[in-house]
Formats: sequence, structure tokens, C-alpha cells
Amino acid sequence: MDCSVLAFRQLPHQPKLFLDYLEQFEKVKEFYAHRPEMVAVTRVARKLDYPDDRRTEVASILREQNIALGAAAETLANLEKLEKGAVAVVSGQQVGLFSGPAYSVYKALSAAQIAEELTRAGIPAVPVFWMATEDHDLEEVRHTTWFENGKLRRFELPVPAEAGKPVGKIKLGPAVEQLAQEAAEILASQGSDLLAQFLTECYRPEETYGSAFGKLFARLFAQQGLILMDPLDPGLHRVAIPLYQHALAERDALNEKLLQRGKDLERAGYAAQVKVTARSTLLFYMGDGPRQAITANTEKFLSGEKSWPREELVHMTHTHPE
Repeated sequence: MDCSVLAFRQLPHQPKLFLDYLEQFEKVKEFYAHRPEMVAVTRVARKLDYPDDRRTEVASILREQNIALGAAAETLANLEKLEKGAVAVVSGQQVGLFSGPAYSVYKALSAAQIAEELTRAGIPAVPVFWMATEDHDLEEVRHTTWFENGKLRRFELPVPAEAGKPVGKIKLGPAVEQLAQEAAEILASQGSDLLAQFLTECYRPEETYGSAFGKLFARLFAQQGLILMDPLDPGLHRVAIPLYQHALAERDALNEKLLQRGKDLERAGYAAQVKVTARSTLLFYMGDGPRQAITANTEKFLSGEKSWPREELVHMTHTHPE
């Protein structure tokens, strides 16, 4: 297979803001704190300060997660570095079938490369991949498309009974066994026997979209020591309690700034990047069904058919942050 480099401008449907960010940063610098350059990344990394107690707790949770996914020695060594003060270079993506789109792999590779460059520059750094297991858009992750003999080959799992839940909780089911075998045969026919083995080991009926993806990436990026993070972990939500409470306490001020940023972008000729209304908050509610945005009115916070006075929701972030 021949490989060639394409500029982002050559790809269809690229946002104007993104292209100017890459190619004409002076036009968009008011919207970004730092330039998209390693010099800027290095400068910021030298100044990062993260509380020791929180760092220890996060590293402990991630260690437990990664061991469960089959972490290699390099990943465990990177977790030790993270606990001792290393910078985390974070990327992430939805947990798509058989790794999902190719850019999931590119993102992980980019995080590993930047971490390596920072380490060479004297700043200990480790790569972290955030798996979007809390996402509930099953339609985006239950299929993938490969090239086979110059044609497109689509693999797709059926919609399960528990559709609507966060995808990290949905089991793949028996249909994945045949799909994984067919995909493995394609890999083996191209000389990728090890990848074929990884696929059939990881994509089993009892696995979830999250666990299968995590186990595959743990194997693919064992040498790079990639640290995987599953945000469904209740422990990580407990660590985030102060952040959730701050988002509620400062809801009005934060929302005003977000609305103003959208207006500033539109005035500069760009599209608003996130849909924000006067009722928006930065939080979601996750019950038994799909994740739903929490909105606000003058008296209460609301999500679907549920509602809470401000004090009650603040209390709930402390008692049930997950």
C-alpha cells in the first residue's frame, strides 16, 4: 500500500476555524491561549502544577484500570512516572468497533510522540488516551469500514436491547465472534498475524465496547506505554467532585462567557463551536438511560423529566458524583 501526506485543506468539510488555526494563527489568536507548536507545548508543560494528592488518586485508579485491560510493563512504568510528577499528554476518541476510524490510532500515536519529544526535552511526560465510554451514540461506534482488495468492507454489530446506555456498558454480544473472525482473516491474509490475534482475543461476546477497545489498544501500544482512561469509573467522578460543584456555583458566569465566545466567533466569520443557550450548563445527568444535558431556569436544574433545586443538585454531586 502506498502512503502519501495530505494537507488538511485538501480534505472536504474542514471547518474554517480549524484551517486558520493551523495555517494563519494570527487570524484566530484571540480564541486560543497557545500556538499549535511544540515550543508552546514545552513552555506550558514546564509550568504545569497538579495537586499531589489528586495525582496520587488518579494514578491509582488508572493503574487498576490498565491492569484489568492487560497493560504491559511500559504502561505500568509510565503510571509510576505519572504518579511522580510526569506531564500527561492526553488524546481520546469514541470506542468504535475494531478501534473505529483510523484517526483513533493516529491520535494515540500523536500523544505518544509528543510525550516522547517532551521527555527528550527534559520534561518527563506520558501518553494518556481517554476512551469516550460515557458517550451513548451507539450508531457511531457499532460499525467500521475497512479496505479489502481495493473495495470497502463494512463490519456492523446489531442494535442490542440495552441501546441507550453509555456505550462503555453495552456488551458486544455473540454476533461479534463471527465478525472478529472475518476481520482477523483479512489481517492474516495481509501478513498481520499478530494483529489478527489481538482482534480475536479482545473482541469477545462478553466484552463491552469499552473493554474490547481498551484491551486492543493496550496491546497495540504496549511498547509506547499508552495509559488508557475509562471515564465511567466512579473513582474518577469522585475526584471530579470539586469541578462539578464549581460548574454549578459559577453556572451563570460561565454560561455568559460561553455565549459571548459564540458571538465573537460569528463576528469574526467563524461558526460557534458548541451549541450554547441561555439555559445551558456544563454538566450531564447519567441515570439508567442515555446521558442527558442538565439545563437551568430561574428556580431549578432540569434533565429530561427530572428536576432539582440548586442546593439539592450540589448535594447530589457530592453524594453521587457518577
